[in-house]
Amino acid sequence: MILLKQFFGRLKYGNTINQMRNLNISKLEWRDNCSVLYVSIGTGKDLQFIPATVNKETLDISGADISMGMLKKCKKKYGKQPNLALINCCAEALPFSDNEFDIVFHIGGINFFNDKQLAIQEMIRVAKKGTKILIADETSDFVEKQYKKSIFTKKQFANQTFNLQELESMIPNTVSEKATELMWDDKFYCITFRK
Repeated sequence: MILLKQFFGRLKYGNTINQMRNLNISKLEWRDNCSVLYVSIGTGKDLQFIPATVNKETLDISGADISMGMLKKCKKKYGKQPNLALINCCAEALPFSDNEFDIVFHIGGINFFNDKQLAIQEMIRVAKKGTKILIADETSDFVEKQYKKSIFTKKQFANQTFNLQELESMIPNTVSEKATELMWDDKFYCITFRK
């Protein structure tokens, strides 16, 4: 499903997807010598958008994904990235300590997680106090108009639905600076908040 989305996206939207991904990554508080958790890393596409001002060799990056196939693709593409550890796990049960990461983000996939609220709780749990957390994915309108109508993806998305307001309500009131932004002509949402 993810590979079909990526192929279709590149075919139809060209470089605008990369521009949107770059914008998402730029919302995080990157700096040298920090620990990073990329939840649902997939093929690792967003790693290329880490700001050039950051020395990537000083980052300690963990990429978590439930799909071994995606992790293999990520390793093939980014295996030479210094300090990159790839972990096979689901977002609802992250195998990391409390308060471990300086940067925590998830781009693409949470809309269809089995337990979105538990995944959000896990991202918050493993983030250090004060960490800015980012969660982004396609809007329901885009899923309806795009993936449910394309001959390449309609079968995989036939029974898939989600509600952005419901997702927002799963983020606990204990966080601060919570903001939701629609981007890429309302095809994508980005939620940021601070633990």
